[in-house]
Amino acid sequence: MKNLLFLSHWISDHGNLAVCWKENTVLASSLTQTLDEFSQRIHTIYPDVMLEEAPFSSPLHRWLETYHEGRDPGTFPMIPAFCGTAFRERVWKALQEIPYGELRSYGDIAQRIGCRSARPVGQAVGANPLPLFVPCHRVVASGNGLGGFSSGIENKIRLLKLEGWQVSEGKVLPA
Repeated sequence: MKNLLFLSHWISDHGNLAVCWKENTVLASSLTQTLDEFSQRIHTIYPDVMLEEAPFSSPLHRWLETYHEGRDPGTFPMIPAFCGTAFRERVWKALQEIPYGELRSYGDIAQRIGCRSARPVGQAVGANPLPLFVPCHRVVASGNGLGGFSSGIENKIRLLKLEGWQVSEGKVLPA
């Protein structure tokens, strides 16, 4: 029998979110894919699963509502399932430590995990399979430059604005 995974979709004034989850674990998320595209992606990662569309679990739904109201939702209520190299997983765990409404540079993350260069940290941040939940949008270039975002710069700006930042001429500034 195939394992059952759930797909949920969040649509708000602040954008869309597709999430794959099981019980209290979130496996993947996307800020840019339709639910059909996301479903295809999940089947490439987990080919032997059955996917079922379902509403978000109550704790995750409350977390998302609070976040999209522009308020700190507190601790993420699910366990992120990481599937990457040991280095990437160290970076992703460091991202989880960035508080709501705060920023860190790629260099800050590199220093935090004992890496001598920000470049591989940037690559690991870009490979984050759980945007929003593992807050890679809170990572900026040195001097508060906007940096990149695998889900598109528009989405990064949108998330940063929700958390009280403004972006002007490629720089992230307090609102």
